[in-house]
Amino acid sequence: MARSAQVAVPIGATATKLDAAEVNDRYAGNTLVVKNTGTVEVAVGGENVTTANGFRLVVGATLTVEVAVEDIYGVVAGATAGAVDVLRVK
Repeated sequence: MARSAQVAVPIGATATKLDAAEVNDRYAGNTLVVKNTGTVEVAVGGENVTTANGFRLVVGATLTVEVAVEDIYGVVAGATAGAVDVLRVK
């Protein structure tokens, strides 16, 4: 039976883990769906993601990522905070 959990994650100017611990603990799965629900572009990548080296997720865009071991992080440029919804599917 497929299980899933969704969490809203605020994103700032430093790399923020997109996968909340409560989601990982209760719904271990390997597919993350990340939707930019904020008002600014979010850069997505590994622990050292920056706006220069990350995958750009424009406002309203959705990214589906198969994850194994590494965590996914997000970051924004400037003082305006971003936001994403993260859905983990098993």
